[in-house]
Amino acid sequence: MSSSIEAMKLISDLKRAFKDNGNSLSEEEFDKIIKKLIPSDSDNSIKDNFGRFDKGYSAEILFERIYSLLPWIKLIRPLGQEQFPEKSKEEYQVPDYEIIFETGSPEKRAAVLIEAKMVDVKKEKHVLKKVQYEVLKKYANAKNEELLFALFWR
Repeated sequence: MSSSIEAMKLISDLKRAFKDNGNSLSEEEFDKIIKKLIPSDSDNSIKDNFGRFDKGYSAEILFERIYSLLPWIKLIRPLGQEQFPEKSKEEYQVPDYEIIFETGSPEKRAAVLIEAKMVDVKKEKHVLKKVQYEVLKKYANAKNEELLFALFWR
């Protein structure tokens, strides 16, 4: 598979499809799928990071489904999770989405950047790490666009 992110998206989509159809994957079935899709994952990095990835990816899917229904939203564009060169992550983090929306009339449009987050139901608030905010904000500043956060509680 070309990247671990794409592999995790595929696995997450498969798990979601099973669940949507009233089925679920056992841990054994999940392990088999990972081994078949990513046989070279000898260090288990994909499996070890899957829970964290799936939580974030679920927030993104929820965001897409809800906000694409709003009539003033004209475009939701997912921004890629991979960025190059690799060391750029020290300075910038690309948010999840760029959105174009109407601002009062169909002729007036604006764009914002969105970072979607899923928060566990037990938490009353979500605390974003300062370093994570700084790299997201630096990207938004470079694009000259506002940065917003979409928070969803499970």
